[in-house]
Amino acid sequence: MKRSLKIVMILICILLAFFSVNVQASSDLSWDSIKDSVDDFENAGKEESLISTDKIIDAVVPVGQMLTAVGVAVLFGALILLGIKYMTAEPEQKGKLKQQLIGLVIAGIVIFGAFSIWRVAYTFFEDIF
Repeated sequence: MKRSLKIVMILICILLAFFSVNVQASSDLSWDSIKDSVDDFENAGKEESLISTDKIIDAVVPVGQMLTAVGVAVLFGALILLGIKYMTAEPEQKGKLKQQLIGLVIAGIVIFGAFSIWRVAYTFFEDIF
């Protein structure tokens, strides 16, 4: 049963790939029309309508601040929840909760260090490009 299901799924994928190809042939396809299309494409990339880094920073910083605030709220909620579980846990379960607390500490470092991580990445890529 499993083998026939796999064969049917493979055939369906092959048929979808085969019929999804859309080839358009144009009767007015000439060297001049191809060259004009290439020139239009090149000129579109040379236009001065590129996004400046100031616009990117203005768009990214509020989103980053919002995500950091949400991350801090979730972090403190998880910390309170794990603290309550740790206080009420038996000695055997406390070991498992300590492992979860290690992950929580790492998440806290990432959340509070998010701006520094972003700044290092931004500076690195600014130097490259």
